Amino acid sequence: MEGENAQIQPAAKLASQPVTDNNDMPLEAFEYKDTTVWVPPTEDVPERIEIAKLLGEKQLGNRIVMKAASTRNIILLGRSRAGKSTLLRMLKHPTHIPQSVQFFAQTQDPVLNSFTVERGGHNYGINVLDTPGLFERSASNTEVRCNALIKALIVKCLEFEIRYIHTAFFACSFEGGINSQDVQAIIELNRLFKGADKVFHLLITRSEGKTLARRQLIETQVRAVPELSEFFANPDVKVFFSGTLVYDDFAMLLNKSMKDKLETVMNMRTLLYDHIIASETYAHITQMEIYKQIEADLNQMQADIQQKMQVLATKGEQDAERAKLQQELGVCAAQLKEITGSLARVTGQDRQAVLNETVDAAYKAAGLTTTTTAVL
Repeated sequence: MEGENAQIQPAAKLASQPVTDNNDMPLEAFEYKDTTVWVPPTEDVPERIEIAKLLGEKQLGNRIVMKAASTRNIILLGRSRAGKSTLLRMLKHPTHIPQSVQFFAQTQDPVLNSFTVERGGHNYGINVLDTPGLFERSASNTEVRCNALIKALIVKCLEFEIRYIHTAFFACSFEGGINSQDVQAIIELNRLFKGADKVFHLLITRSEGKTLARRQLIETQVRAVPELSEFFANPDVKVFFSGTLVYDDFAMLLNKSMKDKLETVMNMRTLLYDHIIASETYAHITQMEIYKQIEADLNQMQADIQQKMQVLATKGEQDAERAKLQQELGVCAAQLKEITGSLARVTGQDRQAVLNETVDAAYKAAGLTTTTTAVL
């Protein structure tokens, strides 16, 4: 027995605090060949050492290994066809060569893309929320439309259980120079994302053909735009660049151009990942000004429902307005229920219970049935 157990020895202390399981029970380490086995502390009897050996053998042969990973949540924002989806491809596959020109926006709804990268021996779980064009200009109601779209985006973040934002990139191409629409979009975004200033940065896309000197000049010019002085007053705001390989270079065998662009893309990608991985601080969704507007909307919806129920209570069964009020009440209750469900993990249990009671009471008054359950 002694010869068989020679490979099993109590491990040296690996940390200043004892390793514990999920129930805070202390564990002890045993070294076996090239692995470490953690077991509950008992006497070092031969049977225990045999079990440690068995666990070590299975652990060495296990090809499905759990690894710790730090999370980084990223939001991509910008106008349609600004290059947001292209940035995502560059982060995942820097050698990707797009084979067609996209004349229409590729992202119609917010899409969550999750993948894992390894850097310096550590794993990072990257969650990228790619969004549709949020700042399209129209003849009227532009501000209302932007507010509504950003509110919907925040609700979508919470549906994806993204409560912390490590980095938010506003993407724009500036291919034809710095244009007023992009400048206005940055200003609006800066206002709507107030409270998340420390994680918001500018990303200039389609830069694969720009030299380092050219990129530096563009950054200087952008920072000098008077309308963006408030945005760049925040010393934490950075300007990044991204791009992709060009299919024409590949098709026409322009190897020198291909090689130059590949080096540029890889360098820009490295700078982006340097920033993403270093972004240990984050902005909580509830810190943002737009979230406070959502909370105000909830309060207003709740008040509207209560007011409609009071009016409904005064109407008799044969009153012509009763059916119309019940229909309106049912619609309001459904809207409140949908938003409340998305915000459940940040509104708190007490507030959630009050909102659920309002929804249930509204459905009952409307002659409908439903069951609300707090998700905490």
